Parts: sequence; structure tokens; C-alpha cells
Amino acid sequence: MLRTNTKIVNQRIEEHVKEYYPNIEDLQAALRNVLSFGTTYQRGAELAKGGCFLCYFNQVSDFLKDTLEETQEEADKYFDKSWDLYCHLIGKACARLVEIMN
Repeated sequence: MLRTNTKIVNQRIEEHVKEYYPNIEDLQAALRNVLSFGTTYQRGAELAKGGCFLCYFNQVSDFLKDTLEETQEEADKYFDKSWDLYCHLIGKACARLVEIMN
């Protein structure tokens, strides 16, 4: 299982965000519109919570299993925490992508 802060995982999550927002300006607009306050990370996590990316637990669990190269046993063990981890990783990726473009 890969750690969530590795370069490869960060790249995979950023690519996932780009699948939904290929244009960085669209991502920035969505981030501005999701909350009237907060950091880019918080706004990105809120986009994920609001369903702007994957929205079903099984989809999120399968995505994290593939992204983190988890075994089925590991994926099952962390299933209850998958949603929170997914939202966290999306928030981090949004913050990185916006920072890179500024």
C-alpha cells in the first residue's frame, strides 16, 4: 500500500481532479463558488463532499484501492474511512493545482 503523501499518489489524485476540471479556470471558479470563506484546501474538500467528483462509497473505495495500490483486505479494513480520506486528498490536490497555476 502506498502512503498518501507520496509523489505518485499526489500525481494520481491531481489527474483525477483534472478529469473533472480539465480547465484550471473552471476549477478556480468552482472553488470560489463552493464556500464564501476558507482555504483552497477546504473549498476543494467541500467540492468533493458536495458530489463534484466521485459520489458513491463503492466508487471512492475502488478508486482509493487502485490509487493507493491496496489489497482487497486493506481496502476493506479502511472502507469506513474512505470518504474522509478521498475528500482530504481532493482538497490537497485542488490546492496544489491552483497554487501551481498562480
